[in-house]
Amino acid sequence: MQLNTPVTELPGISDKYAQKLANLGIHTIRDLITHFPRYHKDTTSITDISELQKEGKYVIQGRMSKVSSVRIPGRRTLQTALISDASGTIKATWFNQPYLAKSLSTEVDYLVLGNLKMSKNRLQFYPESVEEVKEGEEQLHLGRIAPQYALTAGLGIRWLRAKLDLVLQQLEGISDLQDEVAKVDGALPAQVDIIKDLREEHFPSSEPALESATRNLQLRELVHLQLKTLNAGAKYMYYTAPRIHIDPAGLKELTGSLPFALTADQEKAVNDVIADMDKDKPMRRLLQGDVGSGKTAVAVIASYATYSAGLQTVVLAPTTILAEQHLQTFHKYLANSGAKISLITSETKNPQDADILIGTSAILARQSALLKKVGLVITDEQHRFGANQREIGLEFSPEAYPHQLDMTATPIPRTLALGLFGDVEVSRILQKPAGRLPISTRVVPEEKRPDALKWLTEQVELGNQAYWVCPLIEESEKLEAKGALATFEELKELLPHVRIGILHGQLKPDIKAATMQAFKQGDIDLLVCTSVIEVGVDVPRASVMVIEGAERFGLAQLHQIRGRVGRGETQSWCLLFANEELSSDAQARLDFFAHTNDGLEIAEFDLKHRGPGEVYGYRQSGIPPLKIANFQDLNLILHAREVAKKLYTEGIRRITLFEAI
Repeated sequence: MQLNTPVTELPGISDKYAQKLANLGIHTIRDLITHFPRYHKDTTSITDISELQKEGKYVIQGRMSKVSSVRIPGRRTLQTALISDASGTIKATWFNQPYLAKSLSTEVDYLVLGNLKMSKNRLQFYPESVEEVKEGEEQLHLGRIAPQYALTAGLGIRWLRAKLDLVLQQLEGISDLQDEVAKVDGALPAQVDIIKDLREEHFPSSEPALESATRNLQLRELVHLQLKTLNAGAKYMYYTAPRIHIDPAGLKELTGSLPFALTADQEKAVNDVIADMDKDKPMRRLLQGDVGSGKTAVAVIASYATYSAGLQTVVLAPTTILAEQHLQTFHKYLANSGAKISLITSETKNPQDADILIGTSAILARQSALLKKVGLVITDEQHRFGANQREIGLEFSPEAYPHQLDMTATPIPRTLALGLFGDVEVSRILQKPAGRLPISTRVVPEEKRPDALKWLTEQVELGNQAYWVCPLIEESEKLEAKGALATFEELKELLPHVRIGILHGQLKPDIKAATMQAFKQGDIDLLVCTSVIEVGVDVPRASVMVIEGAERFGLAQLHQIRGRVGRGETQSWCLLFANEELSSDAQARLDFFAHTNDGLEIAEFDLKHRGPGEVYGYRQSGIPPLKIANFQDLNLILHAREVAKKLYTEGIRRITLFEAI
């Protein structure tokens, strides 16, 4: 048997059950043994029957007698039995389980988990689970710390436990798992034993043993993740990049010509990038800065340095709107540089090469005609391209590989950055430009909606502009969510004196561009839209953000959307409308969001309560779904990095338990 052996080779797994396992992502032995419990239920405490005095959940052990099944009104059946131990007897009652009358024996002992309730002034015991006690055999379901798994329709917990128990008893016979023990475990702490840890994780002998096994398996998975980052970065060791040097006087002249002074964080990021590009190895740097923190200024300076060295810069943006925004910013900041800047989108008819090419993925399709001698590739919100985080889709020779600068406005907690980007340098811009005020955010109850509309009208009369973001384009009764189209029509009736526009992803590119331009010029007061405006849109006069169905957005996405306002020096506001019947968790998320403008705090909250996929905003960002580890344990991540480096020098490239070869 090997880790890649299909589960269908196990006894008792028919095609029908194989399909049910596939619904859980279980296809092989590896998948099965790494389908770790969601949690464990401790049923080791067995109560004497004479001690059953108060309502509650108990495990008892005893012998059955007077087992019977009778019909009761309503085409139902009632099963009863007496359960006795040395201390006493209690009546047990089931409903609609007639098979029990034949399957329960009066000759053996059973462990029974059930609820003790008061009924007609008498305590009654209602069993939930029953397991026969077999002399000399370990209990699988009761009387132990029992694993609780994610299940699917038609797949019972007892069946799954039995299959896992069968495989866990044969771990020594899984050849590639044994190979891993020989190769890997020497670099891990002495107490790490993968065979023991897998058994203890699924069927623990004690709480301390479970804690130890979980910790060891988390370490093993994080080591595997770090090995993957080392593998991803290894090829760059042998690549050569053009050295890009910018004269300090020229850099000072450029930064002095900007319409603002760089913050200390921006200066540090610029210095990091300039130092990286002045080497003959490709820069691989991630620039993380909160919305409105000024990442684009760093990109402009890096592009100018590349232009000064006689090389091209490619700037990739995920949307045409953001690409056009970058084009305007680059033209503004580099107006006197002499650099030729071009926009390349799917709408560009006759694209021309330039010193700085700014565009969408359309550049990728035309790279052979446009790219001559590229020294720098800047990718904004790269994960939105749906590509691997480290593969930008451009083809270059290893002997002339460009420097890479990735930018993201999504705050990345330090532990997540270390876990995912162990092979990439990270620069952070935490400071906001001078003069910007914190955005005031409010969760608005439905009864206050008319007041909010009146206040919004007053803001427009004062010369301010506003966004109204909806989660969908069209109304959805199934999701109970308002759509942008219906909201647009409704607001036109309610606010007849307000100039209202609409923007969403299904509009033609020229219409979207014209609408956005009208909003920027102040010809539209209120822009009803979807999250298409989430990234990069910069309209300084827009000071009000209304978010409809706020509970339907992740916190990271809400933070991105809110960041479209607060980009000028006036006070900005964000109003959150939500479903009236919010869960307590959803309400807590929105309340937390309303009380902080710190993107990193929001990301940490998301990481703790939702998971890394939501933190980074999108599942296609390349963040792997972890089976047992998490990205909150900084010490374990740091330890995993050191172990991975040691294993890598010894020629080990993966942990086979967590990745098929």
